[in-house]
Amino acid sequence: MSVLWLNTTDPYLNLATEEVIFRNFVEEEDLFLLWISKPAFIVGRNQNPFLEIDPKYRKDIPVIRRISGGGTVYSDLGTLNYSYITKDFKSKVNQYRYFLEPIIETLHSYGVDVRFEPQSHLYIKNAKISGNAQAFQNDCLLQHGTLLFDTDLTVIQNALLDYHPDGLGHHIESNRSSVVNLKEYLPSRVDMESLKQAIFDTVRKRMNISSSKYVIGEHVQMEIMQLAKEKYRSWNWNYGKTQPFEQVLVLNQQEYLLTIDKGIIIETKPKLVRINGIKYQSKEYYEAIEKAPL
Repeated sequence: MSVLWLNTTDPYLNLATEEVIFRNFVEEEDLFLLWISKPAFIVGRNQNPFLEIDPKYRKDIPVIRRISGGGTVYSDLGTLNYSYITKDFKSKVNQYRYFLEPIIETLHSYGVDVRFEPQSHLYIKNAKISGNAQAFQNDCLLQHGTLLFDTDLTVIQNALLDYHPDGLGHHIESNRSSVVNLKEYLPSRVDMESLKQAIFDTVRKRMNISSSKYVIGEHVQMEIMQLAKEKYRSWNWNYGKTQPFEQVLVLNQQEYLLTIDKGIIIETKPKLVRINGIKYQSKEYYEAIEKAPL
């Protein structure tokens, strides 16, 4: 296995780098990537960002769709991201624990009581510290995930966990679990850089690999820059790939049902409610309730 430590904190470039290497991967040796990114919400391939993330946060923090499934995660400079890319996939598809064992072993060596929860998470007590997802193409498997080291948990709580909009459609909803930072459980001497190194050392030892450095050529770097610009920075990929759905908008005590396709509102109509077999527009319903005897 070779290793690549990405030296940019640009989330668009990091995801583009991962995808370009993954879809063009021809190496016999597996690849392990580590990186840290500026704040971003990373949504699963089949998710609806309009229903996953509080719009107040979408204004200031980028929303980026990834190529794997799974739920929405928030990542910032306190979050460690990692990826495995392998052609030896036959016994590893959906075997998340295989890839997570080196991380579990590293954290156990620091005295952290972390455990694996099927099918793809790491927990400390009842709080999640890591979520993972997989993608498969061209006879190649990608598993990637996050580790909450010193992440801003208030953003996760307010923007993701506490956001419960009304929406109907075919999309994958996130598993909303309480979260905690590793920093609370690790010895004070362990910072992000030493944790990265310890995880890599364990991966190398446990999987009996070399520590050769993966080199990105100039041509590949140009492809990464182009993909980051044309795909990962585009509205069409991040929002336009959303499947059709319906959402309720309340305006002047009237509820409107919005039909949204590819992120664009294509129909708006008053929502009807039924009381005692009679259909009302929602504004009329509120007026009827106000006039009803106590």
